[in-house]
Amino acid sequence: MTGVIAAAGITAAAGLGSALLSNKGSGGTQTQTQQNMLPGWITDQSMQNYGDLTKASYEMPGPYTGQRVANLTPETLDLVRQLYGNVGSTNPYYQTALQGTNALMGYGARTITPQTLAGTDLSPYMNPYTQDVINPSLTLMDQSLAQQQNQTAANARQVAAFGGSRQGVQEAVNNAQTNLLKGQLGANLWSQNFGQAQAAATGDITRNLTAQQSNQQYDLLAAQLRGQMANQYGNLAGNMQNSWLTGVGQAMQGQGVLTSNQQQQLDAAKALYEENRMDPINRIMMRQSFLNNTPYSRTQTTTGPGPSTDPFSTGMGMAATTAGLLGKFGLFGNSGSGVGTGGTTRYPTGMGGYDMYGTGAFGLGPGG
Repeated sequence: MTGVIAAAGITAAAGLGSALLSNKGSGGTQTQTQQNMLPGWITDQSMQNYGDLTKASYEMPGPYTGQRVANLTPETLDLVRQLYGNVGSTNPYYQTALQGTNALMGYGARTITPQTLAGTDLSPYMNPYTQDVINPSLTLMDQSLAQQQNQTAANARQVAAFGGSRQGVQEAVNNAQTNLLKGQLGANLWSQNFGQAQAAATGDITRNLTAQQSNQQYDLLAAQLRGQMANQYGNLAGNMQNSWLTGVGQAMQGQGVLTSNQQQQLDAAKALYEENRMDPINRIMMRQSFLNNTPYSRTQTTTGPGPSTDPFSTGMGMAATTAGLLGKFGLFGNSGSGVGTGGTTRYPTGMGGYDMYGTGAFGLGPGG
């Protein structure tokens, strides 16, 4: 068997030499690619990984069909309904405040009408008892006049002049004096009555003016108070609404925490599903990555000068090299030989798979 292999080797060397001798190249460059022979366990494992990957792709679950978005809690839905139902709830309060404000828009201050003493009737202010004081006083003055006249007549009798001109003159003087006193008394009493009537009327005019001014001022203050109350009424309605909205907002924030937690749980469930779904694929890809990183799967490419222009020298050199290699593998030695079974060589194509195959005619074992 060794002779047959040797003969085959020599024949191959001779054919190679003949081919080289017939080559008439004129130099240039050539690229030589050295492909490492992969161990069988690598190719077997790669094929197994490919089969496992194909099987896993058929058996892997489909997309996640569980719940993806958390539902709103019943409390949140109730709060939303309350918010919707509260729309326009403060409109009546604002309408009332608006009406109160509008009522003051045309406000006019109360008119003051001052009075004058010239246009005032003093009759109501005159003392009704003045005449009652004058009349008795006049009566007393008449009585005093009568007494004076009697005294004048008595004096005239004593001097024997009764009924004379001297008596008449004295009586006339007495009458004139009495009438003068009557006039002065009446004028004085009526003057006092008129003065106190004027003072009383002036007091009433002054008090009336003060009252009108006070009424005007207080009426203005009352209008301002009504405006403030209308404004406060609207503000209270707004504060009440804002307070309610703040409470609802805080309640919704609390419910948002619950919804967020539920969403996190749903996301975690989906993530766990995806992890379990892709776990077989990831394991296969990890095993294949280990195989791809073994040194056996590397390819070396070298670029060197082209064939020599001396065909004979090149052919002899290649023949010697071939013979040396065959001898190295024990094909030209008597110390021992071994023949292996035919094998299959798989060449890596990238992407973690092998899809090029070559079948060897025989395998070589180490020489003894």
